[in-house]
Amino acid sequence: MPPLRFLCLHGLGSNAKIFESQLGPLIRELSRTNSAAFHFLDGIYPQPAGPGISPLYPPPYYGYFRCDILQEAHDLPSLVVALNSKTYLDTVQEAHQLLESVIEEEGPFDGILGFSHGATLAFDFCLRQQERLKNQRLDLDGEEQSVAPLQCAVFIAGPAPFGTDGLRLKREEGEKPILMGLPTLHAMGKEDFLFQEAKSMFGICDEVCSELVVYGGAHEVPRDRESIGILAKAIRDLGGRIVSL
Repeated sequence: MPPLRFLCLHGLGSNAKIFESQLGPLIRELSRTNSAAFHFLDGIYPQPAGPGISPLYPPPYYGYFRCDILQEAHDLPSLVVALNSKTYLDTVQEAHQLLESVIEEEGPFDGILGFSHGATLAFDFCLRQQERLKNQRLDLDGEEQSVAPLQCAVFIAGPAPFGTDGLRLKREEGEKPILMGLPTLHAMGKEDFLFQEAKSMFGICDEVCSELVVYGGAHEVPRDRESIGILAKAIRDLGGRIVSL
């Protein structure tokens, strides 16, 4: 089986080279068995350095969309206004257009892999892909879509996107999964301050083809040998789940 090819999205206040460095131990482990290959993408908007980034890595630092607009909101009503503002929505749309163009030009990719802010965008992109495939497989001109659909996703320490009501997407008891039919892997550190939010993202995905992995550590890309072993095995298993579908 050829290696899974992932499009990789960094966290907020980071960049492609930093994320490649952070994922170094995982990349080396998966390369050992030719299990995966990675393509890293810079964000669009300059942002302050993320937690723990600036002491180790020089700028520039980016985000894929304008999270600073949301961070300026101090209560739910102001967050709702920010989420529905044209300025914010335009940046989210630009992020999606960036992913589509990269997939068209550099793809195809088997999957998408994101950390934190990048994982949130990755989930939202997969959700929009689901809606496109649900509504129609042909564009308005009747031609096949040029962007091949992703077959899997890996979300590391990623909270679910906000809905227009200012609350993160969630699944009520008895409801269908929000993201269906796409094999996903959800990895998070047991000491992560966003642990519950990341676990909630797992809860809105299709439990039939989703896996949850918890490793030691906080809100960070795992680098220790034990965590890397766990995550690498889960990604190899993810490839097997794609083949079996």
